[in-house]
Amino acid sequence: MPTSNVPLDAAFWIWGCVLAVFLGFAIYPILTLGPYIRAGCRINIHRNRIPPDNKVRQPNPNGDAFVLFLSGVGRVSALTMSRREQGILHRLAELCSDAVLLDDVFAYSINNLPLVSHRRLSPMWRWALRQKLKKRLHNSALGYLINLRNILHILISADSRYAMVYNRGCAHVITDHLQQYGYDLAQPKPLVIVSYSGAGQIAAGAVQHLSDEYRLPVYVLMLACFFTASGIDRASHVWEFIGTTDQAYRFCLLFSPSRWLIPRLSLWRRLTAAGRTTRIDMGAMKHTGRGGYLDRNSVTPEGVPFIDATAQAMADVINRIRIDTESPKEA
Repeated sequence: MPTSNVPLDAAFWIWGCVLAVFLGFAIYPILTLGPYIRAGCRINIHRNRIPPDNKVRQPNPNGDAFVLFLSGVGRVSALTMSRREQGILHRLAELCSDAVLLDDVFAYSINNLPLVSHRRLSPMWRWALRQKLKKRLHNSALGYLINLRNILHILISADSRYAMVYNRGCAHVITDHLQQYGYDLAQPKPLVIVSYSGAGQIAAGAVQHLSDEYRLPVYVLMLACFFTASGIDRASHVWEFIGTTDQAYRFCLLFSPSRWLIPRLSLWRRLTAAGRTTRIDMGAMKHTGRGGYLDRNSVTPEGVPFIDATAQAMADVINRIRIDTESPKEA
């Protein structure tokens, strides 16, 4: 019997790949949240205590504030901080010596589980991390699979269909982590969440539950962050640190209409009008890399390295929060 072979041209494979990607994006939130929902929104939180690094992750029973740093989308675990991020953390620890500074929360996991261990796909993520750390262009491009995966979690946090469940899980991770360092939920101290880039959405989503469910006084510092306004209104105050040459921030802002100041009913506009948001101009700083907020080689017109200027601006806000929250007690 004669058979006919139907030729499969390039369009077939292109549309097939597009459909596969679309279906993958559609079911990914369900795969991510399914185990969490089946467990009654209470699952085992992965704990991996990391030894103190200088004054970072150093328990302090007399600390008058807790500062939690959430990293950008390139992170795969609580252990993989970039040198630039480590640099600003050490500077903040020196400038805010009376605060407990923490950085070992993996913001892109609903149970704090790192990508590179205790997962079925851990070998793939370890391979992707190795590729990302290589200097050759084609290798590092493959490593950006990590960024894509973490961006999907940012989108889940911002999606109203999944946000309530996902963000509540992130809030549980944060409170569990704080208690490991002596934070008393019954007598809460100021919690300052410092977010970089995409982690801003994770922080914004968790704020609602940290405030409503745990009654914590939460302050948020956004370093060139992408986030929606939903939930952030529960924060006591929000500071945005933005450079004039940060085009990545401005591009992503286009996809967050809840933060546009033009609509009359914009939540972000109402928060701004109420004096609960502050924008701090960081000068001619870019989003990342050379000339970025954490660059130690580029300097301000006054001759201060960008990373030092960023750390000082953040430390000024953190120390102001500490002083303002102590004043009523002393009175």
